[in-house]
Amino acid sequence: MRIVFLARALGPGGAERQLALMAAGLQRRGHDVIVATFYPGGTFREMVTSASARHVSLEKAGRWDVVGFLLRLRGLLRQERPDILYSLLPPANIIAYCATPRVAGMRRVWGIRVSNMEHGHYDWLARLSYAVERDLSSRADLIIFNARSGYRFAAAHGMAVGRSAVVPNGIDTAVFAPDEAARRQVRDAWAVDDGVHVVGMIGRFDPMKDHATFFAAAASVFRSRPNLLFVLAGNGVDEGTARLTELIRMNGLSGRVLLLGQRHDMPAVMAGLDILCLSSAFGEGFPNVLGEAMAAGTPCVATDIGDSREIVGDTGEIVTPGDPRALSDALDRLLRRLERAPEDVRASARARIVENFSVDRLIDRTEELLDRLTTRSSEGD
Repeated sequence: MRIVFLARALGPGGAERQLALMAAGLQRRGHDVIVATFYPGGTFREMVTSASARHVSLEKAGRWDVVGFLLRLRGLLRQERPDILYSLLPPANIIAYCATPRVAGMRRVWGIRVSNMEHGHYDWLARLSYAVERDLSSRADLIIFNARSGYRFAAAHGMAVGRSAVVPNGIDTAVFAPDEAARRQVRDAWAVDDGVHVVGMIGRFDPMKDHATFFAAAASVFRSRPNLLFVLAGNGVDEGTARLTELIRMNGLSGRVLLLGQRHDMPAVMAGLDILCLSSAFGEGFPNVLGEAMAAGTPCVATDIGDSREIVGDTGEIVTPGDPRALSDALDRLLRRLERAPEDVRASARARIVENFSVDRLIDRTEELLDRLTTRSSEGD
């Protein structure tokens, strides 16, 4: 098959990592893969090109650079004549339908990667994008959700899901793995003393991540466990975000929180944590951060959003979103489990990801679905 993936960028971000994993994996299996992005560069570009898949930047100059961008995309598709155009996330899904030529035999596949979205937190363009995506969904030849929760939410909110499938994300367990040398290195850089437990929260500063609940829970557990350090990373998670620094001050956590900002060494960061906490209030589909942490041997406390419960299983703790007390109690319970049997807890977290959410499973299922779609196309369906 000749496959063109279409996305805004190649990182950083969970959806972008999954795109790169799919592109590289399908290319290695003998398919001709091109990744077309709105913008150049990206954290995961090397992952794509090192597998001999091609990356084409459409050189979009900004939000309102439309005409030239669309002409370049149309030219690429007419030249390459792909069997599959696989777009990810609302802007790319909309463009894949509205602004691309009808290439003979080309099937359009949409990737949907969120659930339980609360669009009131975002600007008018984000709300409009969701509405347009929903209204156009019946025109996609196949919609692939990365979470069962995403499928259920979409079906309940008017999206056409008659031609759809669920393919959970794949976690690269060779990259995200227990690494004692990396663990020591990052903990030394963070000045972590012996006996200190490190609780991490990885994610951009965004309403869906609910940093307010995280810090309220952190303050509560810190009162009974002063040997804790809280490490946060992600886009906007730095001293320059006034609301974030105010939350730390209000909760009495000054001096106990490290704000790392955007990092490009996430496997090492994950290895350096004792617990990963996901406090999201809405919007998560398949939270990659849980699978990546668990693959590194770091157990998780997460809110019951998206497919978090299915990912974590009984290896960590799942709580109701928006409840600082429940989150604090869950952190305390998991810390107690780690103190009793650290190796068992860490090993079970990794084993769950290795056994259920491998990259090979992601590629197998994606390849099967795309092959079936192109076979139907060649038979005139």
